[in-house]
Amino acid sequence: MKNIYLTFLVFALSFNFVDAQQESDCTVPPLLMSEYERDIKNLALRRMYQCQSSDTALVNIPTHWQDTIAEGLAAIYNSDYLERDTVFDVYSIHDINTNTIQASKTLLIEVDTSYSWTQAWQNLNTITDNSYLDSLVSSQGLYLHAFYTSINYASLRVDSFLNMNAIGDSFEQVPGIISVSQDSYIGGAGKIIYDKIGDDWYFDFVYEWGDCPSGCIYSRLWSFKVSRDCSVDYLGNNSFNLFVDENDIQKEQHHIVLVYSNLGNNIITVKTNDTMFGSNYSVIDQLGRQVLSGKLDNAITSLDLGLVKTGIYFFQVLYQGEKITKSIIIN
Repeated sequence: MKNIYLTFLVFALSFNFVDAQQESDCTVPPLLMSEYERDIKNLALRRMYQCQSSDTALVNIPTHWQDTIAEGLAAIYNSDYLERDTVFDVYSIHDINTNTIQASKTLLIEVDTSYSWTQAWQNLNTITDNSYLDSLVSSQGLYLHAFYTSINYASLRVDSFLNMNAIGDSFEQVPGIISVSQDSYIGGAGKIIYDKIGDDWYFDFVYEWGDCPSGCIYSRLWSFKVSRDCSVDYLGNNSFNLFVDENDIQKEQHHIVLVYSNLGNNIITVKTNDTMFGSNYSVIDQLGRQVLSGKLDNAITSLDLGLVKTGIYFFQVLYQGEKITKSIIIN
Protein backbone atom coordinates (compact mmCIF):
# COMPACT_ATOMS: atom_id res chain seq x y z
CA MET A 1 0.00 0.00 0.00
CA LYS A 2 1.68 3.21 1.10
CA ASN A 3 5.33 3.17 2.04
CA ILE A 4 4.65 4.85 5.35
CA TYR A 5 2.84 1.77 6.61
CA LEU A 6 5.92 -0.42 6.18
CA THR A 7 7.90 1.62 8.68
CA PHE A 8 5.17 1.57 11.30
CA LEU A 9 4.28 -2.10 10.89
CA VAL A 10 7.78 -3.19 11.89
CA PHE A 11 7.22 -1.80 15.39
CA ALA A 12 3.42 -1.98 15.56
CA LEU A 13 1.88 -3.13 18.77
CA SER A 14 -1.54 -3.14 17.19
CA PHE A 15 -3.21 -2.35 13.88
CA ASN A 16 -6.97 -2.42 13.67
CA PHE A 17 -8.61 -2.51 10.26
CA VAL A 18 -12.15 -1.38 9.59
CA ASP A 19 -13.97 -2.54 6.50
CA ALA A 20 -16.54 0.19 5.99
CA GLN A 21 -17.21 3.12 3.71
CA GLN A 22 -19.23 6.24 4.32
CA GLU A 23 -20.63 8.76 1.91
CA SER A 24 -19.36 12.24 2.67
CA ASP A 25 -19.01 15.71 1.23
CA CYS A 26 -15.87 17.45 -0.07
CA THR A 27 -17.26 20.94 0.59
CA VAL A 28 -14.61 22.73 2.68
CA PRO A 29 -16.13 24.34 5.79
CA PRO A 30 -14.72 27.82 6.56
CA LEU A 31 -13.64 26.65 10.02
CA LEU A 32 -11.58 23.81 8.53
CA MET A 33 -9.94 26.16 6.02
CA SER A 34 -9.17 28.65 8.76
CA GLU A 35 -7.70 26.18 11.24
CA TYR A 36 -5.91 23.97 8.72
CA GLU A 37 -4.58 26.54 6.25
CA ARG A 38 -0.97 25.88 7.18
CA ASP A 39 -1.47 22.09 7.14
CA ILE A 40 -3.02 22.21 3.67
CA LYS A 41 -0.20 24.36 2.33
CA ASN A 42 2.42 22.16 3.99
CA LEU A 43 0.98 19.03 2.35
CA ALA A 44 0.61 20.79 -1.00
CA LEU A 45 4.20 22.02 -0.87
CA ARG A 46 5.54 18.56 -0.08
CA ARG A 47 3.45 17.04 -2.85
CA MET A 48 4.94 19.57 -5.27
CA TYR A 49 8.46 18.55 -4.28
CA GLN A 50 7.54 14.87 -4.36
CA CYS A 51 6.28 15.26 -7.93
CA GLN A 52 9.35 17.36 -8.82
CA SER A 53 7.05 20.07 -10.12
CA SER A 54 8.47 23.29 -11.51
CA ASP A 55 5.92 25.01 -9.26
CA THR A 56 8.36 24.60 -6.37
CA ALA A 57 10.03 27.76 -7.71
CA LEU A 58 6.87 29.74 -6.94
CA VAL A 59 6.57 31.71 -3.73
CA ASN A 60 2.76 31.49 -3.62
CA ILE A 61 1.64 27.88 -3.41
CA PRO A 62 -0.75 27.34 -6.37
CA THR A 63 -4.36 26.75 -5.38
CA HIS A 64 -4.72 23.70 -7.64
CA TRP A 65 -2.20 21.87 -5.45
CA GLN A 66 -4.10 22.90 -2.34
CA ASP A 67 -7.65 22.24 -3.53
CA THR A 68 -7.56 18.43 -3.70
CA ILE A 69 -5.91 18.24 -0.28
CA ALA A 70 -8.43 20.63 1.26
CA GLU A 71 -11.30 18.66 -0.28
CA GLY A 72 -9.87 15.35 0.95
CA LEU A 73 -9.52 16.69 4.49
CA ALA A 74 -13.05 18.10 4.23
CA ALA A 75 -14.44 14.69 3.27
CA ILE A 76 -12.94 13.20 6.45
CA TYR A 77 -13.98 16.23 8.51
CA ASN A 78 -17.58 15.96 7.21
CA SER A 79 -17.82 12.19 7.78
CA ASP A 80 -19.52 10.50 10.74
CA TYR A 81 -16.63 8.26 11.80
CA LEU A 82 -15.86 8.38 15.49
CA GLU A 83 -12.18 8.45 14.48
CA ARG A 84 -12.87 11.69 12.62
CA ASP A 85 -13.67 13.21 16.01
CA THR A 86 -10.52 11.67 17.45
CA VAL A 87 -8.12 13.32 15.00
CA PHE A 88 -9.92 16.68 14.63
CA ASP A 89 -11.51 17.28 18.03
CA VAL A 90 -9.93 15.10 20.71
CA TYR A 91 -6.27 15.37 19.68
CA SER A 92 -6.58 18.24 17.18
CA ILE A 93 -3.76 16.78 15.11
CA HIS A 94 -1.86 19.32 13.03
CA ASP A 95 1.23 19.01 10.89
CA ILE A 96 3.75 20.52 13.31
CA ASN A 97 6.40 17.82 13.27
CA THR A 98 9.86 18.90 12.14
CA ASN A 99 10.18 18.73 8.37
CA THR A 100 12.54 20.56 6.06
CA ILE A 101 9.64 21.41 3.73
CA GLN A 102 7.20 23.70 5.51
CA ALA A 103 5.04 26.63 4.53
CA SER A 104 5.91 29.65 6.65
CA LYS A 105 4.97 33.26 7.34
CA THR A 106 8.39 34.32 8.63
CA LEU A 107 11.91 34.73 7.26
CA LEU A 108 14.88 35.02 9.60
CA ILE A 109 17.68 37.01 7.98
CA GLU A 110 21.17 37.35 9.43
CA VAL A 111 22.83 40.65 8.42
CA ASP A 112 26.23 42.29 8.55
CA THR A 113 25.54 45.51 10.44
CA SER A 114 28.55 47.23 8.87
CA TYR A 115 26.33 47.83 5.81
CA SER A 116 24.51 51.14 6.13
CA TRP A 117 21.13 49.92 4.87
CA THR A 118 20.84 47.55 7.87
CA GLN A 119 20.44 50.58 10.13
CA ALA A 120 16.84 50.90 8.93
CA TRP A 121 16.04 47.36 10.08
CA GLN A 122 17.83 47.95 13.38
CA ASN A 123 15.48 50.92 13.84
CA LEU A 124 12.52 48.66 12.96
CA ASN A 125 11.87 50.30 9.59
CA THR A 126 10.96 47.91 6.77
CA ILE A 127 12.10 50.31 4.02
CA THR A 128 15.91 50.47 3.76
CA ASP A 129 16.55 52.63 0.67
CA ASN A 130 18.24 49.59 -0.90
CA SER A 131 16.13 49.57 -4.05
CA TYR A 132 16.55 45.87 -4.89
CA LEU A 133 15.82 44.73 -1.33
CA ASP A 134 12.87 47.10 -0.87
CA SER A 135 11.37 45.94 -4.16
CA LEU A 136 11.78 42.30 -3.15
CA VAL A 137 10.20 42.85 0.26
CA SER A 138 7.33 44.88 -1.20
CA SER A 139 6.56 42.39 -3.99
CA GLN A 140 6.08 39.58 -1.47
CA GLY A 141 4.09 41.65 1.02
CA LEU A 142 6.74 41.24 3.71
CA TYR A 143 7.18 43.59 6.63
CA LEU A 144 9.75 43.86 9.40
CA HIS A 145 8.47 42.29 12.60
CA ALA A 146 11.53 42.40 14.85
CA PHE A 147 15.30 42.87 14.91
CA TYR A 148 17.40 40.89 17.37
CA THR A 149 20.44 43.02 18.09
CA SER A 150 22.25 40.37 20.12
CA ILE A 151 22.55 38.10 17.08
CA ASN A 152 21.91 40.61 14.23
CA TYR A 153 18.86 38.78 12.90
CA ALA A 154 15.84 40.43 11.30
CA SER A 155 12.44 38.79 11.34
CA LEU A 156 10.35 39.50 8.23
CA ARG A 157 6.74 38.40 8.15
CA VAL A 158 3.88 38.10 5.71
CA ASP A 159 0.15 37.63 6.29
CA SER A 160 -0.23 34.25 4.55
CA PHE A 161 1.79 31.04 4.45
CA LEU A 162 4.26 30.97 1.56
CA ASN A 163 6.93 28.77 0.04
CA MET A 164 9.76 30.69 1.70
CA ASN A 165 12.35 28.33 0.21
CA ALA A 166 11.63 29.91 -3.16
CA ILE A 167 12.74 33.40 -2.14
CA GLY A 168 15.76 32.67 0.05
CA ASP A 169 18.23 32.82 -2.82
CA SER A 170 16.90 36.21 -3.92
CA PHE A 171 17.60 37.72 -0.50
CA GLU A 172 21.06 36.20 -0.28
CA GLN A 173 22.07 38.19 -3.38
CA VAL A 174 21.84 41.40 -1.34
CA PRO A 175 25.26 42.57 -0.03
CA GLY A 176 25.07 42.60 3.75
CA ILE A 177 22.79 39.57 4.06
CA ILE A 178 24.71 36.63 5.48
CA SER A 179 22.06 33.93 5.65
CA VAL A 180 18.33 33.40 5.17
CA SER A 181 16.16 30.76 6.77
CA GLN A 182 12.46 30.30 7.33
CA ASP A 183 11.04 30.22 10.81
CA SER A 184 9.62 26.71 11.10
CA TYR A 185 8.58 24.19 13.71
CA ILE A 186 11.46 22.38 15.43
CA GLY A 187 10.72 19.38 17.60
CA GLY A 188 6.96 19.69 17.29
CA ALA A 189 4.55 16.87 17.97
CA GLY A 190 1.99 15.68 15.42
CA LYS A 191 1.95 15.32 11.67
CA ILE A 192 -0.33 14.67 8.73
CA ILE A 193 0.88 12.54 5.83
CA TYR A 194 -0.76 12.79 2.42
CA ASP A 195 -0.43 10.59 -0.65
CA LYS A 196 -2.36 10.11 -3.88
CA ILE A 197 -2.60 6.70 -5.51
CA GLY A 198 -4.67 6.55 -8.68
CA ASP A 199 -7.90 8.43 -8.01
CA ASP A 200 -7.75 7.91 -4.26
CA TRP A 201 -6.34 10.22 -1.58
CA TYR A 202 -4.75 8.82 1.56
CA PHE A 203 -4.35 10.73 4.82
CA ASP A 204 -2.50 9.59 7.92
CA PHE A 205 -2.97 11.57 11.14
CA VAL A 206 -0.17 10.95 13.65
CA TYR A 207 -0.49 11.89 17.31
CA GLU A 208 2.93 11.97 19.03
CA TRP A 209 4.08 12.31 22.61
CA GLY A 210 7.10 11.62 24.83
CA ASP A 211 10.26 13.77 24.57
CA CYS A 212 9.20 15.31 21.26
CA PRO A 213 12.04 17.89 21.16
CA SER A 214 14.27 14.84 20.64
CA GLY A 215 11.98 13.18 18.12
CA CYS A 216 8.89 11.84 20.00
CA ILE A 217 9.09 8.37 21.57
CA TYR A 218 5.48 7.32 21.12
CA SER A 219 2.92 7.80 18.38
CA ARG A 220 -0.49 6.66 17.24
CA LEU A 221 -1.59 6.77 13.61
CA TRP A 222 -5.10 6.86 12.13
CA SER A 223 -5.49 6.23 8.37
CA PHE A 224 -8.24 7.28 5.97
CA LYS A 225 -8.86 6.84 2.26
CA VAL A 226 -10.95 9.35 0.30
CA SER A 227 -12.35 8.32 -3.07
CA ARG A 228 -13.12 10.56 -6.03
CA ASP A 229 -16.82 10.60 -5.12
CA CYS A 230 -15.84 11.94 -1.66
CA SER A 231 -16.74 8.70 0.12
CA VAL A 232 -14.43 7.91 3.02
CA ASP A 233 -12.92 4.65 4.27
CA TYR A 234 -11.44 4.50 7.73
CA LEU A 235 -8.51 2.10 7.27
CA GLY A 236 -7.55 1.58 10.90
CA ASN A 237 -5.00 2.71 13.44
CA ASN A 238 -1.46 1.78 14.32
CA SER A 239 0.63 2.24 17.47
CA PHE A 240 4.35 2.89 17.37
CA ASN A 241 5.69 2.50 20.87
CA LEU A 242 8.94 0.90 21.96
CA PHE A 243 8.83 1.63 25.65
CA VAL A 244 5.28 1.14 26.96
CA ASP A 245 2.95 -1.83 26.92
CA GLU A 246 -0.50 -2.29 25.46
CA ASN A 247 -2.17 -1.18 28.71
CA ASP A 248 -0.68 2.30 28.28
CA ILE A 249 -2.03 2.48 24.74
CA GLN A 250 -5.48 1.47 25.99
CA LYS A 251 -5.31 4.26 28.56
CA GLU A 252 -4.50 6.69 25.75
CA GLN A 253 -7.64 5.51 23.95
CA HIS A 254 -9.78 6.33 26.99
CA HIS A 255 -9.87 9.90 25.75
CA ILE A 256 -12.13 8.84 22.90
CA VAL A 257 -15.24 10.12 24.65
CA LEU A 258 -16.77 13.26 23.20
CA VAL A 259 -19.53 15.24 24.89
CA TYR A 260 -21.29 18.14 23.18
CA SER A 261 -23.90 20.49 24.61
CA ASN A 262 -26.51 21.76 22.18
CA LEU A 263 -27.04 25.51 22.23
CA GLY A 264 -30.49 26.63 23.30
CA ASN A 265 -31.56 23.49 25.17
CA ASN A 266 -30.36 21.05 27.81
CA ILE A 267 -29.64 18.18 25.45
CA ILE A 268 -26.10 16.79 25.39
CA THR A 269 -24.70 14.40 22.79
CA VAL A 270 -22.20 11.72 23.76
CA LYS A 271 -20.00 9.95 21.20
CA THR A 272 -17.84 6.98 22.15
CA ASN A 273 -16.46 3.69 20.81
CA ASP A 274 -18.17 0.31 21.11
CA THR A 275 -15.73 -0.94 23.77
CA MET A 276 -17.55 1.32 26.22
CA PHE A 277 -21.02 -0.05 25.50
CA GLY A 278 -22.64 -1.05 28.78
CA SER A 279 -20.47 1.34 30.81
CA ASN A 280 -22.22 3.33 33.52
CA TYR A 281 -22.34 7.09 33.17
CA SER A 282 -23.47 9.95 35.35
CA VAL A 283 -23.86 13.70 35.00
CA ILE A 284 -22.80 15.68 38.07
CA ASP A 285 -23.18 19.34 38.93
CA GLN A 286 -20.50 21.52 40.56
CA LEU A 287 -21.73 20.59 44.03
CA GLY A 288 -21.22 16.90 43.33
CA ARG A 289 -24.92 16.13 42.97
CA GLN A 290 -25.97 13.55 40.39
CA VAL A 291 -28.28 15.03 37.74
CA LEU A 292 -28.61 11.99 35.46
CA SER A 293 -27.27 8.45 35.22
CA GLY A 294 -27.53 5.41 32.99
CA LYS A 295 -25.63 3.06 30.66
CA LEU A 296 -24.01 3.79 27.30
CA ASP A 297 -25.58 1.46 24.72
CA ASN A 298 -24.90 3.34 21.47
CA ALA A 299 -22.01 5.04 19.71
CA ILE A 300 -24.03 8.28 19.72
CA THR A 301 -26.34 8.99 22.65
CA SER A 302 -28.51 12.06 23.26
CA LEU A 303 -29.23 12.85 26.89
CA ASP A 304 -31.88 15.26 28.16
CA LEU A 305 -30.78 16.98 31.36
CA GLY A 306 -34.26 18.30 31.99
CA LEU A 307 -34.58 21.74 33.53
CA VAL A 308 -31.06 22.09 34.93
CA LYS A 309 -29.68 25.59 35.42
CA THR A 310 -27.03 27.03 33.16
CA GLY A 311 -23.49 26.35 34.28
CA ILE A 312 -20.72 23.76 34.25
CA TYR A 313 -21.48 20.06 34.66
CA PHE A 314 -19.36 16.92 34.51
CA PHE A 315 -20.03 13.82 32.44
CA GLN A 316 -18.39 10.73 33.96
CA VAL A 317 -18.00 7.22 32.54
CA LEU A 318 -16.85 4.27 34.63
CA TYR A 319 -14.73 2.22 32.24
CA GLN A 320 -12.58 -0.75 33.30
CA GLY A 321 -12.42 0.52 36.86
CA GLU A 322 -11.44 4.08 35.89
CA LYS A 323 -13.49 7.25 35.78
CA ILE A 324 -13.27 9.31 32.60
CA THR A 325 -14.56 12.83 33.13
CA LYS A 326 -15.52 15.47 30.57
CA SER A 327 -16.77 18.95 31.41
CA ILE A 328 -20.01 20.29 29.88
CA ILE A 329 -21.18 23.89 29.64
CA ILE A 330 -24.95 24.34 29.57
CA ASN A 331 -25.90 27.77 28.21
